[in-house]
Amino acid sequence: MKRWIAVASVLVVTLALSAPAGAADRGKLDLYSVTATSAQAAELAQAGYDIAAVRGDGDVLRLEIVLTAVEAAKLRAAGMEVRFVRDRQGRTQQQRADAQRAKGFTVWRSFDEKGGIRDELYRIAADNPDLTELQVIGHSHEGREIIALRVTENAASVPDGTRPAVLYLATAHAREWISTEVNRRLLRWYIGDYRNGNPTVQALLGNTELWFVLVYNPDGYQYTFDAERLWRKNLRDNDENGIIDNSDGVDPNRNLPEHWNYDEEGSSSQFSSQTYRGPAPASEPETEAIMGLHERVPFQFAISYHSFGQLLLYPQGWQVQTPSADDPIYVALTGDDENPAVAGFNPGVSADLYTTNGEYTDWAHGSMGTLAWTPELSEGCDGCGFVFPDNPKLVQEEFNRNRPFALNVARSAGDPDDPVSHWGVDAQG
Repeated sequence: MKRWIAVASVLVVTLALSAPAGAADRGKLDLYSVTATSAQAAELAQAGYDIAAVRGDGDVLRLEIVLTAVEAAKLRAAGMEVRFVRDRQGRTQQQRADAQRAKGFTVWRSFDEKGGIRDELYRIAADNPDLTELQVIGHSHEGREIIALRVTENAASVPDGTRPAVLYLATAHAREWISTEVNRRLLRWYIGDYRNGNPTVQALLGNTELWFVLVYNPDGYQYTFDAERLWRKNLRDNDENGIIDNSDGVDPNRNLPEHWNYDEEGSSSQFSSQTYRGPAPASEPETEAIMGLHERVPFQFAISYHSFGQLLLYPQGWQVQTPSADDPIYVALTGDDENPAVAGFNPGVSADLYTTNGEYTDWAHGSMGTLAWTPELSEGCDGCGFVFPDNPKLVQEEFNRNRPFALNVARSAGDPDDPVSHWGVDAQG
């Protein structure tokens, strides 16, 4: 089970580690295993390194960090053991990505390509005018459309927000392709089961509106196909030099005006950090688009898909031991360690696992009254990390594993105080 680290809870010492390299380091990113003490791990987090996972307990930890070769050498020079994370065939993340690309993708599709994500959303809307309505809610730095698709009975004649609403959001972080695909399949499943006479789905779409944003970060997502598979952020040119490199981009999931810039643990002020929060709260077009959608539609619930780690997280994330008055509803829908809503996932409050600030689910809950979750989806195989296998069977299994939770959340929107709990628990209090 993945374990995350709260920097505030450990001693920070000086290792003479500078922040991750910027414009001078344009090398490819890869996923590394770094053996470090808890104090070293804390300093790495505060220095803005992209820590994807922390495994183990006690003083010696094994971190999985996305690094360039220059950054990996810097950590070795500081006395840490640094090795590539490899899959069962011995391949690194970049080698896995290169093998997938060379073979030709079976599952994955980019945003821009013919028949890609943008084209599919337009096709779904055109094929289902009675159930769907496509809305362009904003444009990225490079001008790509940020698309939301509303799904509800008689969509064309029912105004936005008239019915209880749920938002399914994916791909704030560009490299997390499995989140795009799980959300895409969920959209297709609702429409298909409605057409096939599933009474639960027909009743749901008759009195609820479901919104889908398959790609929250279209520039970054396209960049992972065109240039850098492990890219996380959007494509803001931070240093305005006309070149996209590792000093560029803002993390859209640290740019929301909820405890934005609260500390250097939950986000970073450094351009080169993968959790760079941006120059100001809501500075990014992606953030503006999602905030604008929330301002028009009073969502009862939202799910923001990410990967990887098999976690099922809910607010608060900005500070540990900060319970919410809505915790009974969260627990009823999410389950606990013995009986999680998604099999094999570790449910809990975000900050108990890692701290964030400027993050989407905290903002949705705190500012808009929308109860929101972050499922961190599986990696698909040991050592696969962010490069989920391009395997239709494994992708479908991941979707099937997560679908019951997504459906229960939607079924609860009409009466959030009495949620459809997967384990039959009533929300008390």
